[in-house]
Amino acid sequence: MRGRKGEEGCELLADLAEAGALDAEPITYEDFLPASAAGIFQSNLASTSNESRQSTAESASIKVDESEARRTLEAAVGGTILDYLTLYSEQQTQSLVEVGAILGTDVDTLVQTTMRQGA
Repeated sequence: MRGRKGEEGCELLADLAEAGALDAEPITYEDFLPASAAGIFQSNLASTSNESRQSTAESASIKVDESEARRTLEAAVGGTILDYLTLYSEQQTQSLVEVGAILGTDVDTLVQTTMRQGA
């Protein structure tokens, strides 16, 4: 959480956490399934096309780009697969806004500094 020199926002967060004024809780992903897993499901999907009946070895050798993998996985699960990095970023920003509200301070700089660092 410590920021680089000149990155006061992250230093402030680290100092507040160390002083016990903030409780830093990590965001965990318990039900996470990446879009790249679509390739795993591809061989298990029922299909009438001859292409899908290729052997597992042949199927594994086919390169599937990320967008195609995402579409395949979404079709298999019947819904939209959300971008976990975007979700994490939104949760982190909301948390920083709440901290700013509690402290009675503007956190725009803090949020931007933290997001820029990827903290």
